[in-house]
Amino acid sequence: MLDIQISIEEIQDSLIKKIEDLGYDCVKASGLSPQLHASLYSNRSVLVINPDTITVFDLEHEIIHIQEHHTGRILWDNGNDERNYNEAEANKKAIGRILNAHFSNGWSPNYYDIMFWYGIPYFLENEVKEQLTTIYSEYFGEIKNVQ
Repeated sequence: MLDIQISIEEIQDSLIKKIEDLGYDCVKASGLSPQLHASLYSNRSVLVINPDTITVFDLEHEIIHIQEHHTGRILWDNGNDERNYNEAEANKKAIGRILNAHFSNGWSPNYYDIMFWYGIPYFLENEVKEQLTTIYSEYFGEIKNVQ
C-alpha cells in the first residue's frame, strides 16, 4: 500500500470543492445502483454522487466533462462507454491528472496500487501503463518496464 499522508476522503473532498467552485451543486444520494458512481447533469449544473461507490477517478472524470463542456451522451445509464469520444477524453485526461498529482508527491509508481487507490476501472489498465511510463520518466528519469 502507498505510504501517504493524506486520505482518499481528503482528496475526494478537495475535488468536490473544485466541482462546486466550477458552479455545480454536488448532491450525495445513498441507496443508488452500485453501478452509479456519479451522474452529471450539465444543463442543471448538478452532479449526483453516490457516496457508497464514488472514487477519486470518478470525480476527476466528471471535472473533465465540466471543464471541456461535454454534453450529450455523458450519463452512465444511456449506453455510454469508452468508445464515446467524450468518455475516452475524460478517462485519458483524468488518468493523466491523477498520475501527475501522484508523482508530484514522489509516491510509488506501482500501477496496481495507483488503480486500486484512486478507483481507476480495470478496463483502463493499458492507458494507465502507457501514461505511467511517460509521466514517470518525466519525474524520475527513464523507465524500462512498467509492472
